[in-house]
Amino acid sequence: MPVLPVSVPAQVVSAPVLPPPAGLYLAPPLASQPSPAPSWNHTDTALEAVFWTTFAVDWLQTLEVARHPQWCISIPYSQELTSSGCVVTRPAQVVHPERYTEHNPLLGRHPSARKVNAYFLATGLTYYVVTRKLSTRWRRGVTLTAITLEVLAVNGNIQAGIRIR
Repeated sequence: MPVLPVSVPAQVVSAPVLPPPAGLYLAPPLASQPSPAPSWNHTDTALEAVFWTTFAVDWLQTLEVARHPQWCISIPYSQELTSSGCVVTRPAQVVHPERYTEHNPLLGRHPSARKVNAYFLATGLTYYVVTRKLSTRWRRGVTLTAITLEVLAVNGNIQAGIRIR
């Protein structure tokens, strides 16, 4: 049987393609597909190590203060312990205990250990999630900023006499 040329109307050619029947979608929607991870190298690993180290030190220092709300500071000469638990020098030169107050407004002046832990867990998790979604340039900028803030906090704590015990 000979094949005869057939002309197809333009309406048929440009007709929309119908979706397959329900139940035939085997792949998840495109929106839930993971995006490719930004490139990661030794510099990123080193910056992460510095950030998490300073973050942990700041956390431990803040917990040290939260666990000792009664701390008073004295000039370190001939110290003795008073009945209230404050270390004083001879003659009794007690510096006001407000020297050990938290400067982070989200934590308050004298946070509990529970509040400190909740804050650091939330900020650490937020940092981790956000930096994993950023491009290399932005991730490094955020990490360097976070390191700077942590180093300032840790140094301020050391200058105030806060140690990790």
